[in-house]
Amino acid sequence: MKALPSTLISLLLLGTGLQAASVAGVSGRQLFEGYRDNFGGNFIDFTMGVAPMPADRRLDNEFVTTLGVAFSTFQNPSFAPLGPHNVYVSSFSGRENSIVGTPCVSCTDDGRYPYQIEFSDPQRYAGVQRMWNADTRTRFYSTDGTLLFEGLGSDFYGYQADSTDTSTWVRRIEISGVNQQVGYTDDLFFGTIVPEPGVTGLAVVSLAAFAFRRRGSR
Repeated sequence: MKALPSTLISLLLLGTGLQAASVAGVSGRQLFEGYRDNFGGNFIDFTMGVAPMPADRRLDNEFVTTLGVAFSTFQNPSFAPLGPHNVYVSSFSGRENSIVGTPCVSCTDDGRYPYQIEFSDPQRYAGVQRMWNADTRTRFYSTDGTLLFEGLGSDFYGYQADSTDTSTWVRRIEISGVNQQVGYTDDLFFGTIVPEPGVTGLAVVSLAAFAFRRRGSR
């Protein structure tokens, strides 16, 4: 049996996952990659040297103007209010170009400090790759502070609202952990546009037929 192209796999996932309120793992990531690749979704991979990433690795408001998203360390390891001040873009081996909380503006990596990702406007969907251990925690909140979804452990976690009501959309992602095990975050996906199920279904069928005809003629 011939394998499907990766883009088509993403579209198939789009067609089957539109009503999911929360997503996780490889399939969840592929769903959001499909939104990025086919529907203009936003994506930040925190690669240093690519504008507007800061040369000093202290990231906070650099993406506010272009993408409407800000980053901050906002609690100490005991969950008491802190700052808020910037997050840090790690340079440690195995965690390069991921973000992490930091104790102070001039400090570097500290995997114990909770941090957050805040959107200027609510997002229909948002997701991140989390890296540390089983006690790492990722929470998605609406504008009024309602907890929409919580993921525990190192994995890809995301949330997608099943309604056009923006009060149910993601306004903030809180990066925290049990027993001070906060850890690192990479690959932020977010956006306000998702395809309608009927439109996606037709696109999937057409693309599938085209892909198999093309591959069969080789």
